[in-house]
Amino acid sequence: DIALVLVIDRSGSMQGPKLEAAKESARATTEVLSANDIISVVAFDSEPMVLVRPTRAANKMRISNDIARLQSGGGTNIYPALKQAFDILQGINAKVKHVILMTDGEAPSDGISELVGEMQSARITVSCVGVQGADRNLLGTIADQGNGRLYMVEDIGALPKIFMKETQEAQKSQLVEDLIH
Repeated sequence: DIALVLVIDRSGSMQGPKLEAAKESARATTEVLSANDIISVVAFDSEPMVLVRPTRAANKMRISNDIARLQSGGGTNIYPALKQAFDILQGINAKVKHVILMTDGEAPSDGISELVGEMQSARITVSCVGVQGADRNLLGTIADQGNGRLYMVEDIGALPKIFMKETQEAQKSQLVEDLIH
């Protein structure tokens, strides 16, 4: 089984089409997951907010309704949001634990590297999706250290596909885990 946390930027600059594409991506992710997989969504501006508590992917309606409440807010601070994702995943028993972080902004990098190192030690992987304006260096570092992948996206229409592809990558890791154990 997979436990997946989507960490989605809802800062002021995400307002409009970008935020709608993010919601669509979160819904698309739910479609790809198996019914028993667990998904959680953390939205963040200056502070993180758990939009979808850890829920089995079978509860599509409830997840979709929670995602619909996502609205844009203030600044961009990635660290507390990643920390929140880490805390959520530590409380869940799953073979594969994965975070997809999506942002369009620049954020303070203090402490992020250490945090992702801790996540990696806990066998949590982190991939990043950067939308127009995102800090490529910071996201690249997170994805590298988090044993994940980096996607830089100019066309926000492509976001749902990227989230689906990324979820399928997590499913492949699960198959590998099953073979090893």
